Formats: sequence, C-alpha cells, structure tokens
Amino acid sequence: MQIKDVRSTKNNLRDMFRNKRLSFTPQQKSEYDEMIFQRLCGIYQYKNASVVLCYVSKSIEVDTLKFITQSL
Repeated sequence: MQIKDVRSTKNNLRDMFRNKRLSFTPQQKSEYDEMIFQRLCGIYQYKNASVVLCYVSKSIEVDTLKFITQSL
C-alpha cells in the first residue's frame, strides 16, 4: 500500500479556509463568533468541567476572549 503525502492537500485547505475567513465582513465575523460562543457554552462537557483550557485567538481566528472571560 502506497502512503500518500497529504502535506500539499493540508496546505491548500489551510489557504482556502484562511481566505474564507478573511472575506468575512466585521459584522459577519462577530455573528459567527457569537454563534460559536453560544454553542461552546451549551456543551454538556463545558458546563460540567472543573478545568477549561483555551488559547488566546489571533484576529483572524474565532474570538476566544469572551469564552475565556466566561470560563473564569
């Protein structure tokens, strides 16, 4: 069985989704950020967690500051 190198496929996907995120208006990004925040806060595992780990997002990523603040 031949092993396929998937690095180029992964890089293409990263570029595609990065470009998609860059195309959002500030309002669209804010709406998506809020939808993701609401979904995360509604997850059973989050509600019952004693420890939550989260990274601080970059501007192009989903905003995590509200989630971090909520989790403190």
